[in-house]
Amino acid sequence: MRFVATGFLLLLASSASATVRNVPADYATIQAALNASTSGDEVLVAAGTYNELLSVNPGQDGVLLHSVSGAAATIIDGGRLGVVLIVNSVGPTMVIEGFTLTNGGHNPVIPSDDGGGIRCNSASPTIRNNIIRDNFGDEGGGINVGLGSPVIRNNEISGNSAQYGGGIFLRQATGTDIENNLVSRNTSSSDGGGIYLVLSHATIANNQFLQNNASGDGGAISGHDSSPLIKGNELRGNTAVFTGGAVHHFRCGGSIEDNMIVSNSGGLTGAVYVTETSSASILRNLVLDNECLHGSGGGVYVDQGSTSRVEGNRILRNHCVAWGGGLAIWASSTPLVLSNTIALNSGDLGGGGILVRDAQPTIRRTIVSHSVNGGVLMEGASSIVFECDDVWGNAAYDFSGVPNPTGSAGNISKDPLYCNLAALNVHLDSTSPCTALNSPSGCDLIGALDVGCGATPGVRQTWGKIKAGYR
Repeated sequence: MRFVATGFLLLLASSASATVRNVPADYATIQAALNASTSGDEVLVAAGTYNELLSVNPGQDGVLLHSVSGAAATIIDGGRLGVVLIVNSVGPTMVIEGFTLTNGGHNPVIPSDDGGGIRCNSASPTIRNNIIRDNFGDEGGGINVGLGSPVIRNNEISGNSAQYGGGIFLRQATGTDIENNLVSRNTSSSDGGGIYLVLSHATIANNQFLQNNASGDGGAISGHDSSPLIKGNELRGNTAVFTGGAVHHFRCGGSIEDNMIVSNSGGLTGAVYVTETSSASILRNLVLDNECLHGSGGGVYVDQGSTSRVEGNRILRNHCVAWGGGLAIWASSTPLVLSNTIALNSGDLGGGGILVRDAQPTIRRTIVSHSVNGGVLMEGASSIVFECDDVWGNAAYDFSGVPNPTGSAGNISKDPLYCNLAALNVHLDSTSPCTALNSPSGCDLIGALDVGCGATPGVRQTWGKIKAGYR
């Protein structure tokens, strides 16, 4: 009991020493209040516009920097004179909450190459409930993270620009948590309109990526030599001049799972592009209405020796002007394509459903149907292992360049009997030959979804729960 009592007294002493520093009532500027603060203190900022460039240093670790009236009413304006807020060597108990950070950018005397809105240098603060808009920098127009693992949650990150990572840039940022943010209308003059990450292992979950643009690769997200978890996001209306209108992965692992990837466009790949030996898993996504303007792979493109696992996806109504409207597999790649439903896709030059060129995939328990310009097209030095697939009802041909495997290894060519294809409900009727009960012996379920007529189509998760986090 003596130890408990002593601990309680220490806690009271610590609480008593914490100070609330009000701006502007007690301190004329936010920086003056920060300079006076130590761990446990609060800097509480009244509504208004503050023309400042701020810095937080190790002595402020554990400080709560927040506003009285919320982000819309409390603006920190950098005046295009440098980074609005630089955070050095603090941990997650240092909190930045309830501000609009804007007009951060290059100073001709002191360039802000890294970050425009917030720069985290070996720092891992909690950044939440802010509006980070109209900033620019070379790496990370909105937020730049180097050697840190911040928590970035419930922010609006919009209208920022950079060469790499219009919204957010991560370098060696292992453990960064990016959740429930709106990331919209950011631009990069190179890669990663929304986010660019290199040598990083971040969780990117339950965000909205809307109308971001990259003049290079990855309209929403571009990853290099990283292993992110990209889960439960809505990626819609993003564009890239080159590859990956939504996601571009270069030598990446990790997972792209349970996302809505809808109406994105890229010059050379419409939605998702994984390349250069990437091993990222692509799982249970809705890949819908994406457009490849000049090349192949309207939905998903697996390239250059990639070993990705493509499983449980609905790849529907995507288009490209060349080959592989739904899925393109190229250049010594050896993916496992498992339990997908690939339907209503079109490739103007062939392989409306799937193109395989100079690659060796295994395609198992997958439906390819109702595609324009052919079902499965194989070209070059390729081989395909088909097991328990249903390829049926594709315009022009079901198979081209490869022997028809129907009747062997559980492969069939029968109407999959979707519940309502016109409404994009690709659950199966109970009489479908692809259900777990009706499929050939040893095949189990063929396609992404089992019996479910009358149900709202999904990706084996509750979209309402995800969208509850959106603003």
